[in-house]
Amino acid sequence: MRLPLPRVLACAVLLTAACAAAQREARLREALDAQTIARPLAEVWPVALRLLDERGYDLANDDRVSIGKAPLTTASRYLSQARETRTAKGGRWVAETDLDMSDVRYRIEGTDLGGACRVSFFRIAGTLEARDEREHRDADLELELVRRVDPAAAARLDEAAR
Repeated sequence: MRLPLPRVLACAVLLTAACAAAQREARLREALDAQTIARPLAEVWPVALRLLDERGYDLANDDRVSIGKAPLTTASRYLSQARETRTAKGGRWVAETDLDMSDVRYRIEGTDLGGACRVSFFRIAGTLEARDEREHRDADLELELVRRVDPAAAARLDEAAR
């Protein structure tokens, strides 16, 4: 069976675009790994929480309040699967959002580097009960955070990813 030439060309264009996007993401991750945010984690953390909230991901109660949102009702607090900011191994800060309507949530991890920090976003698809979660580091969201706290550094990261 032979595919018509327009379909072959369309497939080639889609494949090329997908490869280019994957290469850009790999370069962006590499650049982000080499970059620190030149501000303390305590200053950057609320910006990271606000970014997730703006994207429609519900935060745990204390995290909501820390960015100026109303606290959850008692029922919402009970039903939410979000997890408050907590300290994890190595002094990292970790928080998790609630699931959205398509069973996606985010975990953010921050590391204080003494006046500077690193923050990583992980997109997690799948339900907690089913244990079929798929985790993916969201480099574009990390870049958006850097844009908000250090636009000059974000421009350098953007350039490095090209």
